[in-house]
Amino acid sequence: MRPILLSSSFHPPVHRTLTRRFRTPTTKFSNFFLGRLAYVRFALTVQVVVPQSSSLRVGITKARGALIMLPVERVAYSAITDRPRLSLPGARLVVWVIVNVEDWNPSEPMPRTVLPPPAGSSAIPDVPNWAWHEYGNRVGFWRFVEVFDQLKIPVALAINGSAIQAYEPVARAALQRRWEFIGHGFSQKNMQRVPDERADIVRTTDVIREFTGRAPRGWLGPGLTETWDTPDILAEVGYEYVCDWVLDDQPVMLKTRSRPLVSVP
Repeated sequence: MRPILLSSSFHPPVHRTLTRRFRTPTTKFSNFFLGRLAYVRFALTVQVVVPQSSSLRVGITKARGALIMLPVERVAYSAITDRPRLSLPGARLVVWVIVNVEDWNPSEPMPRTVLPPPAGSSAIPDVPNWAWHEYGNRVGFWRFVEVFDQLKIPVALAINGSAIQAYEPVARAALQRRWEFIGHGFSQKNMQRVPDERADIVRTTDVIREFTGRAPRGWLGPGLTETWDTPDILAEVGYEYVCDWVLDDQPVMLKTRSRPLVSVP
């Protein structure tokens, strides 16, 4: 039996579709074997349909001239049954425990809603959904700590940069136990909606470094969200691994513009 890091089961679609809109009439596209181009009012809509069994790799040039790397370009398909046996020291299964500590802004829509507001509205303030998040930091976290201490389980802490100050006792407890701190965005917001993704990642990194004395090695995006550039920025800033790509049971290498980045499931 092959050792795995985490158990997962996915049923990918037969085709993968990418639709991307570019707001410039000068963008050039080349090397498309499959695709459909439509030009409407200074916008290009590109739809690329890639059969699951195809080895086709598609590169799309942004309006600013940078290259967008699709997931199929960052990591090649690999059947787990075709790989060399992964040997682990004295174990067949690894369970990686990550605790997320987040800072939800009550003046914005909640990142997640356990109790949907009536009539499908987006309530602000959304007290009940903000409250269950707050309960986790007030009560749930400390119950975790008690269990992990009793069982001597090593833990990784994925924490918003702003949460280190907002919930300093939580961050301090993790630091005292020598938990590994993982960058988790400065606030709990979709990385596609932050004004400047690079600045947000750098700010998060700096806050964790200042508090712990060392830069974080790993990154878990808020809600596992990324932009086309996230792996490239992480590698350039100095991160060694990312946790957003839940596509395998074993670590895989992701290609970036600068150097490889490890994807840990």
